[in-house]
Amino acid sequence: MTQSCNREHLDEALKDRSTLTLIEKYHAYEEKVLKGHLGKTAALWMSFINHCHLVFMLLHSVKTNNIQLFHKCNGEMANIFFAFDGHNYSRYLTWLEVDLTNLENTHPGAK
Repeated sequence: MTQSCNREHLDEALKDRSTLTLIEKYHAYEEKVLKGHLGKTAALWMSFINHCHLVFMLLHSVKTNNIQLFHKCNGEMANIFFAFDGHNYSRYLTWLEVDLTNLENTHPGAK
């Protein structure tokens, strides 16, 4: 599967119950780490990893012109900017979130 990684093989792997179970267990483990199960340092690094995933998803959404993913990422990033003292960024990302939510009403067909 690693030698010929394509959409068909990915879809096949995601239909496998053992793969889905493994993914679910990993997400449960991530949640435990974020809640401090392995200490504050592990929670800090897991939070950092999640923030990196968010930035990478935002970059991917821009490069692939995926407006739904762009909308999702911007909405989640406002909280991060606010937490890290970027209040102005957070304020304007919130307005962007409102604009993207109402895009179909204000500019029909823009999506």
